Amino acid sequence: MMEVFNQMENLTNNTNTVTGDDGHPYNFLEVVNFVILTILMVIAFGGNGIVVLVQYNSKFKSSTDVFVMTMAIFDFFSGMCSIPMRMLGVRRQVWINLVSYIYCGLYTYIVYVTSISTSILLSTIAVDRYMKTCRPHNNLISTKRAKIFCAALSIMTIVICTPAFFSRESSEVTYCKHGLVGAIFEYSIAFLFVVLFVTTCVTYTLVARKLRRQHKVRAAQLNNINGDQQQTGEKVPAHFTLPGPSTSDNDGINTIQASTSQANGSNNLMADPRPPKNTEVGKSAIHVIKQNKIKQIRQSEEKVKLMTLAMFLITTVFVLSWIISWIALSFPVSDNRILKLVQQMFGTMYIINCVSNPVFYGWLSSEFRKKTKAVLTKLYICREQQMPN
Repeated sequence: MMEVFNQMENLTNNTNTVTGDDGHPYNFLEVVNFVILTILMVIAFGGNGIVVLVQYNSKFKSSTDVFVMTMAIFDFFSGMCSIPMRMLGVRRQVWINLVSYIYCGLYTYIVYVTSISTSILLSTIAVDRYMKTCRPHNNLISTKRAKIFCAALSIMTIVICTPAFFSRESSEVTYCKHGLVGAIFEYSIAFLFVVLFVTTCVTYTLVARKLRRQHKVRAAQLNNINGDQQQTGEKVPAHFTLPGPSTSDNDGINTIQASTSQANGSNNLMADPRPPKNTEVGKSAIHVIKQNKIKQIRQSEEKVKLMTLAMFLITTVFVLSWIISWIALSFPVSDNRILKLVQQMFGTMYIINCVSNPVFYGWLSSEFRKKTKAVLTKLYICREQQMPN
């Protein structure tokens, strides 16, 4: 592990100090690298900024929303600091002129703080999704506790990672060397990766099994409802107890759990022994209410699935990006500067984690997109009102 992280910084130095003319391919790769980093920086700034803004202005937050907002804050500052600093290493002349003790220490500090905090947050989110899906009536991870945890985690990582600022120093050959302190942090990150991998595999496997089971129960329940509807001639009371959407902190999970309990217990959709006075009107009203309830439950189920999928994809990208970086940096440094630049690009693949949160969260969460539209519309209206006529 220690050799891999030394290789990361040594690779940048060797890439920039090799002389020779490899023609346009090398210049093209430099441009591609710079363009990719620029795009990532724009997405990290805009995407994470929107996530923080939307979640901050949201009146009702679940524990998952708190974790996502905290992770977006870390990704925002990481993208605004680490990506521009990495862009300095694209050109040899810029690197030689600007690399210093402060550069090495600051970049290392940002990487460590972001990596450690994100690993812990993703592990916590995995447990949170498990609790909401498989233990919906257990309020162990409430919104208030999530806020306290995120505040404590932020303070802890910022303080504990402070020695990382002094763990690396620039050398005469312009690459950052690290000592014992840096090695301790790097092995700590590796340990957290193992914890994250195990936690993710176990919790999301259990969540997937639970969601499949609930889907089967829901299908069976809907079939029973349709059967009762045909047998009783729609003589179902308007006060039947098909569960409505949850307004709790459990992201709609209580809705699914309640419906599962109904399917396993008594059937609450029995015909009312008192026939309605107006059979046709009663049948029409009951049918509308029933369809609305079913639609709300399906929307709650879909919300749970998409939120879980988004968190799983963010975790997968986080782990795979670091694995790719470690694999790329484990190979010996080639004498060809084009290969060295390619190796450097793959060796910094972990930078993509700055944008995975807003990309997957915005893509899979329709509620987040609605909130984003509302917040941006509100900001636009406020701006128009402040402008002079």
